[in-house]
Amino acid sequence: MKRYLGSISLILLLAAPVLAQTTVFHVLDHCSPWRGGWNADPNRAWLTNWPNANADGVLAKFDRGALLAAIQGEMAATGGWNAKIVVTQVDWIDTAPPADLAPVAASVDVDPSTLVWLKSYAYNAGGGSWRFDGTNYANFASAALAGAAAGNTYVATGSPWQGVWKPLGIGPITGSDYWNIEIDVPEYLIAHYLNNTEAEGLFVGAQKSDGRAEIFGNGQWGGHGSIRVVIEAAPTAAPWLNASAVILKETMALTEPTRTIPVTMTNAGSGTLGWTAAEAPAVDWLSLSDATGGDGDVLQVNLDVSGLAVGTYTTNIEFTAPAAANSVTLPVTVSVVPDTLPIISLNPASVTFTGMPNDSTPPASQSVLVSNVGLGTMQWSASEAPDVAWLTISDASGSGDGSFTLNVDHAGLTHGVYTTTVNVTDPTAMNSPQQVEVVLQVREQDADIVRANSYDDAWEDGADGWAAEMWHMQLNGTGKTDGFIVNLGDSISYANPFGQWARHGAGKTPADVAISNWMHSSEWGDGTNNSRNGWYLNAYDVAGRNGSFTARSSITSGGYVSGWGGLPSIDQMFTPGFTNPDGKQYNDALIAVVLLGTNDASSTVGNTEALRANLNTIVDRLLNVKVIPVLTTIPPRRGRDANVANFNAAIRDICQTRKLPLIDYHAEIMRRRPGQSWDRTLMASDGVHPSASFGGFTASSNPYANDGEALSHSGYLLRGWLTVQKIAEVKAKVLDVRSGDANRDGSIDVIDLLRVARSFGKSQGETGYDQRCDFNGDNSVNAADLLILASVFGT
Repeated sequence: MKRYLGSISLILLLAAPVLAQTTVFHVLDHCSPWRGGWNADPNRAWLTNWPNANADGVLAKFDRGALLAAIQGEMAATGGWNAKIVVTQVDWIDTAPPADLAPVAASVDVDPSTLVWLKSYAYNAGGGSWRFDGTNYANFASAALAGAAAGNTYVATGSPWQGVWKPLGIGPITGSDYWNIEIDVPEYLIAHYLNNTEAEGLFVGAQKSDGRAEIFGNGQWGGHGSIRVVIEAAPTAAPWLNASAVILKETMALTEPTRTIPVTMTNAGSGTLGWTAAEAPAVDWLSLSDATGGDGDVLQVNLDVSGLAVGTYTTNIEFTAPAAANSVTLPVTVSVVPDTLPIISLNPASVTFTGMPNDSTPPASQSVLVSNVGLGTMQWSASEAPDVAWLTISDASGSGDGSFTLNVDHAGLTHGVYTTTVNVTDPTAMNSPQQVEVVLQVREQDADIVRANSYDDAWEDGADGWAAEMWHMQLNGTGKTDGFIVNLGDSISYANPFGQWARHGAGKTPADVAISNWMHSSEWGDGTNNSRNGWYLNAYDVAGRNGSFTARSSITSGGYVSGWGGLPSIDQMFTPGFTNPDGKQYNDALIAVVLLGTNDASSTVGNTEALRANLNTIVDRLLNVKVIPVLTTIPPRRGRDANVANFNAAIRDICQTRKLPLIDYHAEIMRRRPGQSWDRTLMASDGVHPSASFGGFTASSNPYANDGEALSHSGYLLRGWLTVQKIAEVKAKVLDVRSGDANRDGSIDVIDLLRVARSFGKSQGETGYDQRCDFNGDNSVNAADLLILASVFGT
């Protein structure tokens, strides 16, 4: 094993022909060796600053069983093994990797407590804030060197890495030749990863002389890439020290506290081998016998856990050989248990199934591994508690290590979250029973416009429904701009992805095209024009505001009422004379879509009544200038379930009480992603904002393809699509109804005349008054209304 000692320069090309070689790729459902960003998927990732709002990728894990099998296979074939990490970036097709990568670092145990950057971007190696094991360092190189000192990072300085041109042709990147970076890592790095099951993954990074850091993995920063581990034969130009064990993991009972384990040392290279073994660090519960020897000699590892508390203990055994080209570190882990009884271990501890009501096939079965991490022999059985009709268990009992299979049938279940528990018992086990939580998420997937617009159906129709109320309210509004809508809100309205589908989305039906054109949604501007396009107004970046003309990040409902952070108050915005960028006025709008409350929910206990009062104030101002308010429920927010539920109940109540149209964004999210499954799917990894892209879909994807699949993946696409459909409904049921069409049947006829006759001479509040016949809005039905009707009768 090659151990990096700080001043040794390692040559990567093999000095002898490779006798055998095995390549182990990352686990395909884990993409990035760092947590990735917007475009994370199993084969590629775009790594941005982490942790950040868009870092929703997962780590490039490697199957420990596959790695161990590759090592054991190489040892059986050639008597030893050598490890390399190989990184590919497809941008290196024609150009070799940069020559100024120094240092190159390969690390394990990647998580927020080990090697992370805390601000700026991933590539900011010099100015970013880097941390290893809880301590901040000035730059990437310093943090990597701290990891090397702790034994879980290999820092290649000088020239122990090499750019190699060769065809890849295997794994996730095929069909071309690429430059590769090969790093001949010390084998202890792989042994460390195999020994520590808590290690999240393998990471490779490099600092450049210009201060940037290139973060490698599958996928590669800024493009497609791959990271893999190659296990091959040891070089034979000199002695090569090889241990018969890669790691030592033992479980010992206090009732049988001693054990001796032999480890055979061999020479996988050439020449004469002489080795010495030592503890690192020395511990009371381990001692070594026959700690020096040569090729074929055996070290005795003596364990004695007498007097130790129950728990897990670790150390290392280091083998050195002056003439050898490598050294060996053997990780030792001893788990101390009270006696020789079995201990049940279950993996995984929870299982989640996902299905849709219209699926003809149930979700794929899943298995749970049952292991004895104690001593003795287990006789185990698995059963449901409580018993549910949708779950069955196959192979529900066994002896020793084994597994059982969970099978789900969700036929007949409506959308929602269903749970039960599987108990695994063994009368002799010390920790019986152990439990596996089983979750079934039944989620709907569609692009059903009727359902999307249905959440206000209960108060839509009739003489006092929202359609009639809004129709009557907006009669005789003056100065209105045809197609002018405004989006009022916080960062969820300010975000550019919100309007992408309305502006240039895929898959639009003729009706979608018509309403988008009516709203002028594709007519963009430069900050001084196109004020009739409300999608432009809510997305355009106003200098110094952290917001747009009609929306601002971090604003609360109270801030919107009073004005905050450069955004004018609701009174200012909708006062005659307060103009848009090119001189038009906000009160020229026909419809205002309002989403506020997410920032009100930031505190642990949100003030629901304050939100209600603020929204009512906003509604009053809009109605006063004859703008139709369309309220939108707020989306789920991580850790704020109670606030979100209370706020949305208030929003729905305002709409029902005041007869306003409603977009129930929250309900549409929850039926697609029930329980907490919205988190990091329809909502981004910050738990606050909708996702712009996820699962290969973006905010401008086709919402109708594959039964609305994209609407279950991009939160901003879902909101944008819902908003367009509600605006289309309001236009059809309010704005497109002619001023004399009292019965709203699309024509002005004798039925309308009869309605006017029945209400003639009545004022608001009097028996028989039909407000739909008050065409001029003076709160009575009189001769003026009859003249309006007469002017259009029969046309």
